[in-house]
Amino acid sequence: DVITANFGFRDFNISASEGFFLNGTAYPLHGVCRHQDRENMGWAITKKEHIEDMALIREIGANTIRLAHYQQAPFFYDLCDRNGMVVWAEIPFISIYDEREEADENLKQQMQELILQNYNHPSICFWGIANEVGIGGESEKMYQILRELNQIVKKLDSSRLTVIANIGMTKTTSPLFHITDVTAYNEYKGWYEGTMDEHGVFCDERHNEIPEIPLAISEYGAEGILS
Repeated sequence: DVITANFGFRDFNISASEGFFLNGTAYPLHGVCRHQDRENMGWAITKKEHIEDMALIREIGANTIRLAHYQQAPFFYDLCDRNGMVVWAEIPFISIYDEREEADENLKQQMQELILQNYNHPSICFWGIANEVGIGGESEKMYQILRELNQIVKKLDSSRLTVIANIGMTKTTSPLFHITDVTAYNEYKGWYEGTMDEHGVFCDERHNEIPEIPLAISEYGAEGILS
C-alpha cells in the first residue's frame, strides 16, 4: 500500500493575556463550528458540499474552524490546510459521561485515532478532548478520564494544544477548567438566558477569574432557525 500525505510548517503559541500567535505574529481567531451534514443528506455529503461549506466560511472572513463534535472527512481537513485555517479537531465526548469501563476505552481509542490519522495536517492546532460534559454533573471519575485523554494527546503529539469546551454555567473553579492547555465556553446570551449585551461582560468576568489560563468562546449567539 502507498499513502501520500501533504504537510506544512508553521509555528504557533497562545498567551492567556495576548491571544493566539501564528509564526510569531498576533493572529486573533474568529471562526465557526462546523458539522458535516446537510438537510435530507445527513453525513452523505460529497466533495461538492464540503467545498461549498469552505467557501461560505471564507466568505464571512473566518480564519478558524472548530470541527464539532467528531472526526470529519479527510477531504475537509485537506481543504482546511489549503485555505490556511486554524483548526480545532475533537472527539465526540459530549454532555453525559458514561461511567462504564468500555466507554472510557472507546474515548481513549477515539482520541488516539483522531491524532494518528490527522497528525500531518498543519491546519490543526488544537485537539479537543470533550464538549459540555458538565451538563450531566461532574465527578472525580469524569475528571480522571479527561486527564487521561489529555495525557494521550501529550504523549502522541506534544506540539499541539489541548482544549475543552464547557457549558456556560460551569464555574471557573471547576477542575474542567484546569486540565487542558486552553479552556473555552459555549455561551448563549440572548438565547438560553440573558441578552446579547451581556456577552462582553460575561467574557471579561470569566477571564478575570482565571487570568492565567487561555480562555476562548467556542460557541455563542442566539438561535437562527429559518422557517
